[in-house]
Amino acid sequence: MTPIDIAISGEPRPKGSMRGFAMRSKSGKYTARLTHDNAKTKPWQKQVEAGIRAAMEALDIDQPIDEPVSVSAMFFMTKPKSVRRSFPSTKPDLDKLQRVIGDALEGTLLTNDSRIIVWRVGKLYGDEPGVHITVEGIDDE
Repeated sequence: MTPIDIAISGEPRPKGSMRGFAMRSKSGKYTARLTHDNAKTKPWQKQVEAGIRAAMEALDIDQPIDEPVSVSAMFFMTKPKSVRRSFPSTKPDLDKLQRVIGDALEGTLLTNDSRIIVWRVGKLYGDEPGVHITVEGIDDE
């Protein structure tokens, strides 16, 4: 499989944790509901999915990949003016940024994100916020 490179602009957002709450219906019964604690996650994930679909179209990929893959994701964050350190060693957490990418790959480029058997991720400050994703096949031999 030829490596697939995807670049997506925009401020990376973390998946966040799930938050539970109870809702009372008109009949008086309570039901449990779950929601993400970061409202900006969904638009970012949709933006990533759109970027993946655009890359698939440009490469003439019409079916999701159903084989083991390696995924590299480098996140570029906006550096706040008050920050003096060289690396973004604060929130958002790298694993929560990574979860958005895995979920966006599932159903677009990959049949399931369980096909990812190797992850390489990092975050840096950059002039243009976004993420650069590379998906490569794993040789089974």
